[in-house]
Formats: sequence, structure tokens, C-alpha cells
Amino acid sequence: NVAKTEGRDLNADEEKEVDELQGKGDQVGKIGELEAKLERLQKIEAAQKAIARSRFAAAAGDEPVLDGELNISAVKVPAKAKTAAVRAYTGPNADKEAYIAGQWFLALNGNENANAWLKSHGVQNAMSTSDNTKGGYLVPEVLESAIIRNVEQFGVARREARVYPMGPGVTLIPRRSSGFTGYFAGENSSVTASDLAFDQVRLEARKLMVFSSWSSELPEDSVVALGDLLTAEVAQCFAVKEDQCLFIGDGTSTYGGIVGLANALAAGAVHTTASNVDTPAEITLASFEDAMGKLLVIPGLQPKWYCHSSIYYNVMQRLAFASTGNTAANFNAGFGPTFMGYPVVFCQAMDSGAPTTDLSGKFIAYFGDMSRSVTMGQKRGISIAVDNSYGFNTDSVYFRATERFDINCHERGTATAGGTIIGVKCNAS
Repeated sequence: NVAKTEGRDLNADEEKEVDELQGKGDQVGKIGELEAKLERLQKIEAAQKAIARSRFAAAAGDEPVLDGELNISAVKVPAKAKTAAVRAYTGPNADKEAYIAGQWFLALNGNENANAWLKSHGVQNAMSTSDNTKGGYLVPEVLESAIIRNVEQFGVARREARVYPMGPGVTLIPRRSSGFTGYFAGENSSVTASDLAFDQVRLEARKLMVFSSWSSELPEDSVVALGDLLTAEVAQCFAVKEDQCLFIGDGTSTYGGIVGLANALAAGAVHTTASNVDTPAEITLASFEDAMGKLLVIPGLQPKWYCHSSIYYNVMQRLAFASTGNTAANFNAGFGPTFMGYPVVFCQAMDSGAPTTDLSGKFIAYFGDMSRSVTMGQKRGISIAVDNSYGFNTDSVYFRATERFDINCHERGTATAGGTIIGVKCNAS
């Protein structure tokens, strides 16, 4: 980053340091050594979990689980632990999954009973809970899957973009940038050659962190509610930031260096409203029609509208109700989240406003297929760590949840032509 900022190549000392970290030739490098160590620790923990789960299944009178997965149906949730209905977990085992997550948070908090329960059920072993400053080496499967599921529910980015698993370091995905060009051939004349061109979508893992605290005096009787609450809160925080990166990211540290749609689309992929049309009340149907006309239509494309809920109700639904043929019945029923025949996806990270709000220079909507336009890289799962010492003077426990991802808005159109997603932008005048 320093070399890039200064507009120069790496010097000899910097090249040596990079080689030591990343490796050179047949040398592994420090990063490779750490990744190999992590893989060994994960294998050890997986084996320890499998042994504990087999013992738990035998004690519960069930057949051993061959793949080492926990038999959740055999988990017993004490009646006193059920203090409220869970929301972050769904399905027939929702209470049990929230109970497992709550026990894990309690164990990270230094609760020996919770730690013993986890070890006996094969959910977590002493490797990651014996030292509370290093707690959370691995997150239980039920907790991690619930956080990811809730991120998809709360946010748009992970649900609508194409999610691609990332390997070590930078991940490069081949992308077709242009095809062959056909020419009419005259008699005895040569034909201009053309090439099928490819470039690469670059994904570089960026760490997103949630840092907060809770009281050290967590009651064991509320373990289900604890697991449910923290799962939902971490997921919602991740979802909000991912959506902000996708829609309004400007490449600064606020968005982890990610450039979102508002700053990525080329001029040909943007429709700007007419002069002085910069409030929701002034926007006409023509702006949306022009955006639809700019869309690059390719086989399999499934376009949707993306906007803040206030834009939908103050602009799209207003225009729909203003059209002829409406009756009291369909006025009361509403049109649902659709507009001009296409689904509408609400994203609260986008710009919003009342009918008279000045939205000069702001993107109010996008139209296109997000799965064909944006790739989201997922480096690894969720990691949660806890430290008892940081809040010693307030008797608080601090926890840190992290994920590593990247978002690349690669179908940006050109200066004169749109791509697979088009932005509708209010005039800046």
C-alpha cells in the first residue's frame, strides 16, 4: 500500500519481507506455515468432537453419528432455560440450536458448567475455551450457519449477489469481457482477425469486525435467549455493512476498500433524471423506462428492481396508482413489491427520502440481475473471540466477531453502453 501510494515499486527490503510472508518459489512463507498449522488444529478438533459426539450418542441411546455431526435431536433443553421464543433460529430444533449457541457464549465467558456441557456433547473442546483471551478458535456449526442464514435474511448483498468461496490470498475468477467479431468477406480478400477476450474478477479478503461487551454475570437460566440474541445481533450488523459496501461503497476504509455500485457503474450504465428532477415527488415513469431500455439483455437474465422502501412507496407505487384502470379494491390491496412487471427488493442501505427530500446526485434505484453483475467472495466462516481482561475494571466481557469477504461490482457497462445492471440517479442540478 505504501509503494502504491508513493507510485513506486517495492524496494529490496520490502520485497524480502513480502517473500518471507508469502513465500517464493518452493518456499512456503510465514502465511503458508500459519495456514498449515490452522489446518492441523482443525483436524485435531474435528477428531476430538467426533469422539465426544459418539460418546454422547451412546449415552443417549442413539446410534453413533458416522459423519461426526452432533445429533441435535438428542440435546435436552432444561425448561428453566426457555425464557422467550427464539427468532434467530428456525425449524423443529430452534430451541436446541439456540441453547447450544448460548452455552458456547457462556463458556467463552468463563462458565465452567457450560464448558463441561460443550465438551461432553462434542460441540467444543478445551482447546478453544481454556484460555478466555483466545476463546472462539472455531464457532459451533449451528451458530455459524444461523448467523449466515440471518445475514441472508437481513441483507441484500449475500442473498442477491453470486457468492464465491475464496482460497488463500487473492482469488481471481475468469470473466468473459468480449467475444468474436464477424466480418463479411469479399472475394479473394482477407478477413480481420478477432479474439475471444477474458479478464479476471479480483477478490481480496477484507476483515469485518464486530466489537462489543456484555456483563460477566450472565445467568445460566437465560442461555437460550442469550444465544438467540447474540446470533441475531451479529448477523444484522454484518448484513448492514455488507449492503453498505455493495450499494454505496466508495473505496475508502469505511467500506474496507470496496467500491459499490454507486461509484462503480460507467456512464452508459446510469440513467440520470432530467434537470431539476431531484426529489421523489418529481420523478416520472420515463426515468425507469429509460433505465430498462439501457439494460444489456442476455440469455437467462432475471432482472429485479433494488431500492429503499421509501423510494418504492413514494415513487414507484405513486406512479403505479396514478395509472388508469385502478379500482378501490386494488388500491386497498396494493401492488406488492413489484414494479413494471419485475420484483422489487428493498435495501435500507440505499438513499431514501420523503416526497420533498433533495436527492441531488443520489442513486434511487437499480435495475438488473445482481447475480450476474456482482460477485461476493467468502474467505471463511465466522470467528468469535472473547477477552475477560480488557473490561476488568467494569466487570465486563468483551467479544469480537469477524468475517472476511469482498464484493466486486464487475459488470459496470461502458461509457456508452449499459451492462447487466443499470442505476437510476437524480440530477445533481
